[in-house]
Amino acid sequence: MNRREIISTIAKGAALLVPALPVLTLGSDGNKQTAAACGASPSGRGAHYFPNVTVVNHEGERAVFYRDLIKDKVVVINFMSIAFHEKYPITQNLAGLQDLLGDHLGKDVFMYSITFDPANDTPRALRAFANRFNAKPGWSFLTGSEADVKSIQDRFFTTIDGKTHHGTATNCGADCARGIVRIGNESLGRWTAVPSRSRPEVMAHYFQFMGLEKPLDHSEHMVHKG
Repeated sequence: MNRREIISTIAKGAALLVPALPVLTLGSDGNKQTAAACGASPSGRGAHYFPNVTVVNHEGERAVFYRDLIKDKVVVINFMSIAFHEKYPITQNLAGLQDLLGDHLGKDVFMYSITFDPANDTPRALRAFANRFNAKPGWSFLTGSEADVKSIQDRFFTTIDGKTHHGTATNCGADCARGIVRIGNESLGRWTAVPSRSRPEVMAHYFQFMGLEKPLDHSEHMVHKG
């Protein structure tokens, strides 16, 4: 893919973007979350915006969502389920993005695939699913209680008028959560979105706006398809 084709692809993808999280609301919401672990509530730009609930990754490790996974990090976040993957197979796009990130993954950038079917997507099931795509350290598949997962979805897919745009494990119609990948730098309050069906190279383009100390040069790792 040459530079002109990349720009054209990005332009097409940009037309499908949903509004990014409004920066001015981050950290200003009055509905504060209670820390899920002992100690003082975390501080940070998004401390009162993102839920500080407990999640479990595909290795069975527990973490507090905002404090441990989001605060001061550049992150990639998508919502998925193992069962729905057969109808909406986008995890392979993220596997391609993982390859493009290279040494950035787990150091400068962290990827989180969050199931919206926690009743069935146990850590053990998510581990097998992650292995299908050769998930490397830095890419975590997360689950939690149904209420906690919903609280996370609400924050990423709630518009300024208070409406939510995501479905559930049994109601995936008109679901923005399954069609959008969020990319953000929490410390800068900088967030964007890209269609989940976008090519990995298109997703990688957005990292140049996320303030990485070492910019991601995906031109050296282009995926060529015949």
